Amino acid sequence: MTSQNAWRHPELFAGIGMGEMLFAGDVVEHTLDGQFYPAYHLTEEMIEHMKEVELPVLLFMGENEMLCLEPLWREPETEIQDGVIPLDSKDKKQAFQNWRRAAGCEQKEFQKKEYYETHTNPVVRSIGAEFERTEIRDYKGRKYFIGDSVKEDGECLFRTVSCEKMNHGATLYFPELIWEHISKYARDTKTGKLIRL
Repeated sequence: MTSQNAWRHPELFAGIGMGEMLFAGDVVEHTLDGQFYPAYHLTEEMIEHMKEVELPVLLFMGENEMLCLEPLWREPETEIQDGVIPLDSKDKKQAFQNWRRAAGCEQKEFQKKEYYETHTNPVVRSIGAEFERTEIRDYKGRKYFIGDSVKEDGECLFRTVSCEKMNHGATLYFPELIWEHISKYARDTKTGKLIRL
């Protein structure tokens, strides 16, 4: 719901952080844990609108996420929720590209999985995508692989974090990483313009 609301109304947020989901596409109508969710369709206009209003985003995923989010070339081991949220490699890669586009970044051409499996950069290996800037941090013996999608002017609005040996659920450093990324921004509530602090 974080990403769906962000795609619908990016002008309402100064920045978002989301964990364990690479949503940036379509969802069919469904009920989950007794809660009804209507169908959702991501349009070209929504991508362009987010790009125009500029929304800082941090996406946090665990390497061992049960939804098989990473690396992006990895196919799900079983059909997830009868295909409610498409999570095959093609859809995950498209979602990643949609976030990059909305952040004002050029599209990255995806290679075959062997390219990422043997890549010398551990961030690229872990996430299964290339970035303009990468970093590895160690918090209490667990590695955090950080990939920045950087615009031509050097600014990063879309940051991807992969947490080593992490399953579903965020770590204590998830909010810290989000705040580090989005605390540089605010949003003018009257004009909707993004403010660099």
